[in-house]
Amino acid sequence: MICHKCGKEVTDESTSCQFCNASFSEMLKPGEPAGFWRRWLAMLVDSNILLIVIGLILLAAKLSGNETVWNVISIIFIWTSTSQTGDYTQTIWYLCPYLSLAGLVYFTLFHSLNNGQTIGKRLLNIRVTKTSGQPIGFFRAFLRWIGYGINFCTLLLGYIPAAIPPAKRAVHDYIFGTKVVYVGNKPVSKWRAVIIALIVLGCLFVLIIFGIILAIAFPNFIIAKNVQIVRTSTVAMNQIQQAVASYELEQGRYPERLENIAPQFMSEIPELTLPNHPKTRQVTPIGVWDIVQDSGTWGYSKETGQVSIQCTCPTFTNLVGGSP
Repeated sequence: MICHKCGKEVTDESTSCQFCNASFSEMLKPGEPAGFWRRWLAMLVDSNILLIVIGLILLAAKLSGNETVWNVISIIFIWTSTSQTGDYTQTIWYLCPYLSLAGLVYFTLFHSLNNGQTIGKRLLNIRVTKTSGQPIGFFRAFLRWIGYGINFCTLLLGYIPAAIPPAKRAVHDYIFGTKVVYVGNKPVSKWRAVIIALIVLGCLFVLIIFGIILAIAFPNFIIAKNVQIVRTSTVAMNQIQQAVASYELEQGRYPERLENIAPQFMSEIPELTLPNHPKTRQVTPIGVWDIVQDSGTWGYSKETGQVSIQCTCPTFTNLVGGSP
């Protein structure tokens, strides 16, 4: 049996709740439907939490320089907009998959495992239950998250019924058999709700300011980082070319394989670092008339002794002013 006052599970033989000391009649009294604005305020609190966590994870992954971590994230969500074109104006649209997955995990787990309460709902003293007042399970919590998506696709019109008494249930509540009620039939005080609202608005303001600063500074940071990468790669290519020239001067021919210049003329083939490619020392043999490929490796022609960088991604070619 579930105590409707505190939401805790008690034994069927209990005559009072051992958690909140509610009487038997109080335990059986259904929870009062939560107010529309308190539900929205709880949603804003949860949204802020998700935005902050996701933003910090993405920023840390990008700035860490760990290509493996970033590539895993990129593969999951096919991050192609900013990495290939440098256009950060559409970044918010590419945050949607991150927000969707984070919301799926966050709302499903909290609603199913935390007495129907997310962090925002706990602050506002509300929780999600079945229409019978029983806790919702994992599967129903998952379906309810899908309901969020349905409401957003209808321009939030699905939330309007949540403002209509006496049921105060949104469309997804009707579809999946849930309701949002006050814990203990007691809403938080208006002053507490006002304070929470001010904190949420403050966090939104900080996020907006941080986003503006990031939108201005981050592209310049990436450009500067890529410029340094291209410069380092070009210097390494010239060093290899000099080693090939020294080999040809001594042997009277170009090496059959680029690796033959080591260790006499160069200790080893330098590691090649390129934007949007993993680090590598791999050498791709090319013919005289072969065009540059986007393999992200060193290129070498044994007929001409020419060393090249096999990269055609726009980030690289734009920085070097044309084909490498």
